[in-house]
Amino acid sequence: MYNPYATSEMDGTPKEMYPVLAWRGILKLLAEAERAIAERRVEDRHRALMRAQNLVAILDNAVDMDHGGEAMQLVKASHHNILQLMVYANLSQDVGAVQKAREIAVLFEEMWSQAVTSRQQP
Repeated sequence: MYNPYATSEMDGTPKEMYPVLAWRGILKLLAEAERAIAERRVEDRHRALMRAQNLVAILDNAVDMDHGGEAMQLVKASHHNILQLMVYANLSQDVGAVQKAREIAVLFEEMWSQAVTSRQQP
């Protein structure tokens, strides 16, 4: 079975980058799903959205509700929202739902990128 963490450690990717890389992957998958909808490639749309949903679910399961309080509740709610948009997009072939999901994913990718950058600065 493929273990992305082992691969990342072997290639020198710091663990702090994992969420950033996951959100970048989600963004790529959402772009792929959008193209697949436009080109009426049902299997490709489904595969891309399911993979993106799996990544969001993994990130959501990693949220530590014991630390962060209300902020973590907002993160969980945002994860839930993006998941609902992806499910809807998959069922209805709705490009608009994919675009809304991508807007949320962009915010998360930017947030995590900024967090990693600020941690690396002395």
